[in-house]
Amino acid sequence: MTELFSTANLLMQAELFDPNKFNNFLVLGYFVMWLIVMGYIFILSNIQKNAREDINLMKQLLEEDEETEIA
Repeated sequence: MTELFSTANLLMQAELFDPNKFNNFLVLGYFVMWLIVMGYIFILSNIQKNAREDINLMKQLLEEDEETEIA
């Protein structure tokens, strides 16, 4: 266990381990996840919009079909 601490101390002393670099990766990770979630929401909203348009088109076609059957 002491070997682990001594290795960590050596890395920090040699400036091979930079805590600020970890923070940059953390912020980058959050940014990438935010982009993925926003892209997913955008795709879902487009799918919903297309479904609504399809339903309205189907209603319009059914109404036109009913009008031609009556006439």
